[in-house]
Amino acid sequence: MRQNESEAHRLVSALANRGIDARVEGGGVHWQVDISPVAERALRVHCFGYDRVISGLMLGMNPGNSRSSLGPADVPREGPEFYVTIQNGESTIASGRTGDRAEVITCAVAWLSGVSAAALEEKAPFVNERRRAMQAIACRLDERLQWEIGGDPSFELWVYGGNDRAACAMTHAVSS
Repeated sequence: MRQNESEAHRLVSALANRGIDARVEGGGVHWQVDISPVAERALRVHCFGYDRVISGLMLGMNPGNSRSSLGPADVPREGPEFYVTIQNGESTIASGRTGDRAEVITCAVAWLSGVSAAALEEKAPFVNERRRAMQAIACRLDERLQWEIGGDPSFELWVYGGNDRAACAMTHAVSS
């Protein structure tokens, strides 16, 4: 059984221990957990697993050449990752990524118990974490500039000035 499939089954088991109905769906490398709705509220969790061997195959400059490095070396991600989408009816309200199964369970319990989206971000800080990081950057911009933040997964920040000029800023400062 692959790591992502086994993580999906572990998550369903942990949710069942908390009285939450969920089921595993998927095949191959695509595994997800659908958490049954309470009223209109539901969650979908995509389960990923990163092995050091596979994730170590990174593209880019040769790390053996110290002059080619423009900053600290990237450390490949290893272990589980959960991409959670929080839904109200057919609408996705929020999303986030975490490597901690306990955070996913806390999020599910809170959302299904009826907390607001703002309160959910407090109980499960990984929810909308990247969006909040980009909003914090945008709030420091000159008031004369217009800006907008894109959607998941990158939440890129587009800043517009006069004369039809635009710039895109993306940050990796928020790590999951």
